[in-house]
Amino acid sequence: MSGTKAASQLISVKTLYSIQSPMNRTPILFDSDQTDTLTPSSPESLGFNRSFFLPAQTPASTETVDGFSSFAPTRYESGYAYPLIVWLHGRDSDQFEIERAMPHVSTQNFVAVSARGNRPSYYIPGAYSWGDSPGEVADAADKVEQCIKLAKAQFNIHCDRIFLAGSSTGGTLALRLAMEYPGICAGAVSLGGRLPRGNRPLKRFQETQRTPLMLAVSASESYSFDDLKQDITLIHSAGFPLEVMLCPRGDYICSEMLAHVNTWIMKQVCPQSVSAHC
Repeated sequence: MSGTKAASQLISVKTLYSIQSPMNRTPILFDSDQTDTLTPSSPESLGFNRSFFLPAQTPASTETVDGFSSFAPTRYESGYAYPLIVWLHGRDSDQFEIERAMPHVSTQNFVAVSARGNRPSYYIPGAYSWGDSPGEVADAADKVEQCIKLAKAQFNIHCDRIFLAGSSTGGTLALRLAMEYPGICAGAVSLGGRLPRGNRPLKRFQETQRTPLMLAVSASESYSFDDLKQDITLIHSAGFPLEVMLCPRGDYICSEMLAHVNTWIMKQVCPQSVSAHC
């Protein structure tokens, strides 16, 4: 086996595709040999639901309100207006997923708030998911607004730096809200969640197509590489700025996905000085 092929087996995270703006779209690249970024990784995984998330690596500063959970930076500075992440938990989970996810994103760069889903789990008592009917989507948008109000009441938040991020069905919801609700966020991240289907998620794309999107995918039976190509094609056709990460096969969230959420959001916030963390 050649050194190149051997090394490629150690690579787990790849930036497959990146469009900087809807006015300057580049050809879609699906060939893994044409990837832009290759990042070595460990086999660590952070599965979609709460039973699979790893414990936080560092203590998280969190507060809870009924149905909501918030995360504060470890060295919070009241004079700095922080970017806000509204975290939308995955299938069969709850708002406390934020406590296990955010330390792997960043313990310093963001304030984050999460709301409990609006559809009780059929399988896990006390767990929730997000529904995708028009009424449930509207309810989810209201919950996002409540998250933003809760964050602003507790922390100094930069109003133009509010991002949606979620895992599995929460990621799908983040994409739908970013596409359907102009001005609701400055960008959206889906970790393992497909582009929404049904109820015309792109019906307002002309109003929202400048909203940057990030997809992070671990190819699996539930979200195959062919599914990903279809989603990229649709997003590309609608003109949304897009970045895609591909991780090893397996129905889980790898730690690099969460770490890249930090990099990607900071790149939107201050593209010329990501390493300086604004």
